[in-house]
Amino acid sequence: MGEQDLERSLLLDERGVGENDRYSGVLGYLLSKVETTPTVDEQEMAREIKCLVGVPYDSENPRHVQDLQQFWKFLYVLRDAGPGSRTNPSSVVDTTTTDAASREGANAAAPEPVDDRWKQLGFQSKNPATDFRGGGILSLYCMMYLADKYPVESRRMVEESQRQSSFYLFACACINVTVQLIFYLNLQTPDMTYQGTIVPAPVATKKHVMHIFSESHYQARDAFGELFSKSIMKLHAIWIEMSLRPEGVTLLNFGEALEKNLRALRRACQGASSYDSLEDFAKIMGIDPDKWTTLAAAYYNDLCCNASESVASVLLRLMAATRSIEYSSRPANF
Repeated sequence: MGEQDLERSLLLDERGVGENDRYSGVLGYLLSKVETTPTVDEQEMAREIKCLVGVPYDSENPRHVQDLQQFWKFLYVLRDAGPGSRTNPSSVVDTTTTDAASREGANAAAPEPVDDRWKQLGFQSKNPATDFRGGGILSLYCMMYLADKYPVESRRMVEESQRQSSFYLFACACINVTVQLIFYLNLQTPDMTYQGTIVPAPVATKKHVMHIFSESHYQARDAFGELFSKSIMKLHAIWIEMSLRPEGVTLLNFGEALEKNLRALRRACQGASSYDSLEDFAKIMGIDPDKWTTLAAAYYNDLCCNASESVASVLLRLMAATRSIEYSSRPANF
């Protein structure tokens, strides 16, 4: 039997020697304590997200353009009705914003695909398509989810990002956070590159995150969007705190903010094994990325997870050698 067939039989519990034989005996007991094989639902969730990662934003695609304009509408046109406005689009203009640029945006229809107004949201130019090359269509879906479910917070972040003391490119930051999540959860496509260093999450951490995603019964892009929303809110909070430094901040300091955010994101995902729902990812807001205990706990958690995975691999090989079970590595592409 080929390796792929073995992996498939292991994933689908088709073992031919009894469904419980995998964990029989001493080796089986030890394996049950350290193995991190993802379930079918967790595998499917990761696969669906990875499929979205591989879709680039296409400015010639009418659906993509419509989604981009919908992002604007979620921010400035649709009534602040909380979660679900995308399914109940009451077109009532929100006039509560205090920022001049926001009031101007609220009183205008969605921009054309190429329009200077996109720069109000933190795109680098009047053509957002050039910025989406980094995160593809998934980054746009994440921004839509954020603006739809958290409209008040989204508008506040956009407004604060336009202030001189705390200026940054909000839309570009959203794309950067999407890419951080993609690479940390090892969901990138072969042609993607990351300008920096990210140590991918251990399989156990990724499995726990995908478990929370699949248990939420959200669509894959919305489950990912919830984690993204909490992550961009954390990045914004980090940047606002940095802007209070006596010397202030410039865009040259934004890389530092992204590094801090990645440390907080890593620690939040490591805690997913104890989460009950997607909303528990909000705990990222209470993580201090500058504390040495945060860094130490993150390294210790990764060390334990990687050690467990190595031990599980050894046990599987031993059990294969004693013919108590067919050997399999973790499912491919997870």
